[in-house]
Amino acid sequence: MRCFVINLDRETGRLAWMTMAFRRMGLAFERLSAIDKTALDDDIINRLVLGDHHNWSPGEIACFISHIAVWRRIAEGSDAHAVVLEDDVYFSRDAPVFLSDDAWIPAGVELIKLETTLNPVLVGRRGRKIRAHRLLPL
Repeated sequence: MRCFVINLDRETGRLAWMTMAFRRMGLAFERLSAIDKTALDDDIINRLVLGDHHNWSPGEIACFISHIAVWRRIAEGSDAHAVVLEDDVYFSRDAPVFLSDDAWIPAGVELIKLETTLNPVLVGRRGRKIRAHRLLPL
């Protein structure tokens, strides 16, 4: 499965972290240069901030635009599934199982948010167990 990592050009340490993490898993990734918040012009910031009910910071806007660029690349490709990561992710021990291929993804599922959180998240009750993890509808 194709893995994309969003990374700011100036964040060489984070890129080194991701390179080492993927190397340990025996997997490859494609780096996509993140949009830098300092490169945004006022027109883009105003359109996104004024069109929404909450005020997005320039960093949030740049991050969102970076994700859109990756989504477009995936949509234009032929892969059934792909992984989009930011450069500050920590991987579980069994991450290679989930990142190496998409055989574990149930038919009809188009988007999966891989994460762990210490905060309660509203999820469905019925799901699918995959190793020590659960796949639940949000």
